[in-house]
Amino acid sequence: MNQDPFAPLPTSAEAAIASGRIIEAVKILREVEGLDLKEAKDRIDLYVAHNPELRERIDRARKEMRKTIIKWALVVDAIVVAVVLFWFYRR
Repeated sequence: MNQDPFAPLPTSAEAAIASGRIIEAVKILREVEGLDLKEAKDRIDLYVAHNPELRERIDRARKEMRKTIIKWALVVDAIVVAVVLFWFYRR
């Protein structure tokens, strides 16, 4: 890494991390500091690892996102099953 890994992140990258947009934070860091993808990701990971409250918030957001995805998958599956049953019994 070319820079100090413990140097403060750009404000826009910190804001992206705080709102759970890790990929956006990596993009911002690459653009602002000219890092390659691995360096930027490692720097973001280090920042998150040294902020336990932030790590906890990100983990909660990911769990909520998984729950939402599972709920939508179940809804879509139910709709598909209903359409197939309707089509099958309509014949």
